[in-house]
Amino acid sequence: MLPPPLYRLPIAANHFSAGLAHGTIARRQIQNWLLTATDPVSELGLLFAFVKTGAGSDAVAALIVDNTLAYPHLAENLRGIAIGAMVNETQIWLLNLMPELENLMPYSNTKPISKGSRRVGHCSDVYSRNAAQSVILAHNEDWSDAVRPYTYFLVEELADKSLCAGLAYPGTLLGFAIAWNNAGFFFTGNSVFPYTSRSRGLAAAFVNRAICDKVTLDEVIADATVINQTVGFSLNVIDSSHQQVVNVEIYEDTSTISSFSLNGSHFNMYKYLAVPPDQHVGTSNDRQSNVNMFQVPATTKDLAIILGDTKEPGPIYNSDTLMTVIFDAGTPYFRHPKYLF
Repeated sequence: MLPPPLYRLPIAANHFSAGLAHGTIARRQIQNWLLTATDPVSELGLLFAFVKTGAGSDAVAALIVDNTLAYPHLAENLRGIAIGAMVNETQIWLLNLMPELENLMPYSNTKPISKGSRRVGHCSDVYSRNAAQSVILAHNEDWSDAVRPYTYFLVEELADKSLCAGLAYPGTLLGFAIAWNNAGFFFTGNSVFPYTSRSRGLAAAFVNRAICDKVTLDEVIADATVINQTVGFSLNVIDSSHQQVVNVEIYEDTSTISSFSLNGSHFNMYKYLAVPPDQHVGTSNDRQSNVNMFQVPATTKDLAIILGDTKEPGPIYNSDTLMTVIFDAGTPYFRHPKYLF
């Protein structure tokens, strides 16, 4: 299968212009992804049905208000995406609020809300150091075959010289999955699924896109741990300038920050933060057990072997793995994301 296409957007005067360029160049992917909602048992079909209910409609309205107030420039980005893609703006908002809305949907602990749902199991991360003590990281991006044909890489640069690049799901803000910037930071995310979450507050797509513009680790952590989040997430941060790796876990108003001198791993569950009352773990414990069977990785090849593991139960590399990204913070080109592709 061919890798996702790369779209390098022209330098934009503001976020609306960036979103307009994004929506225009990815119009086909965005429109085709939205068309999957016509299947009532697809992930988007179930999501769109939920937002027609009282609880779903109220949550969407509250989330739009809260995130527009907190991130007006990113709300403008979404408006630009919708116009460029020639789709309804509310539909673009729904694509960017999926984790928060899905966590409010009726759910059984033994049955996913839809085939290929993120709640079954999602992304895997393993990080370590090589012989030169440079940080190395591998990330499996998992979702489902339904969205696979519509993903793309995007480079978004504004006139103020801020740059965010990475994997984009159709119609969504950068930063949510795999991202990097021109300050030497690399970010990967792990979705988490607490049993309970708010029906309003700050959404992960907005928080993560704001993080992508930061230039120091203190700024990244401050933005990641902002209070009033709807659900939260796990964020793996590589600071290549200082050869640091940090994991940040956030649940609503609480957070933990963990630094790693040697190695670590993360899946789709809170690992360090106590979350009341509990969380859906899916295959995370099984994937963690599989990783624990390997020796500490010392090379990118070691990481590739671990992320390619298919042992049952809970294979790390599975039918929902869209791609594997391996990163070496010691390589000189990392600080210039325009030229990574």
